[in-house]
Amino acid sequence: MPKETKKHDWEFQTGSGDELPSDLTMEEAFSRLDQLLSELDSEENSLETTFEKYKEGLALVRFCEEKVRAIEQQLQTLENEDTDDRS
Repeated sequence: MPKETKKHDWEFQTGSGDELPSDLTMEEAFSRLDQLLSELDSEENSLETTFEKYKEGLALVRFCEEKVRAIEQQLQTLENEDTDDRS
């Protein structure tokens, strides 16, 4: 199985534009979270750098939570339709 190529190599911008790439996947978000954790564990970071990485990680976690919530809603809709079809 070929290794997935990294689609995004972004710099998280702080301030009013704390935005992740619009076509970011959950897999890419998890990969970046792993990278952030490794960086925080292995590097001597200033307090400012640590805080910036924390903010980026928080944005990624929120992104993943929203994706999971949307999928859960879709599953619930499918289950409801299936139950209605059986009635």
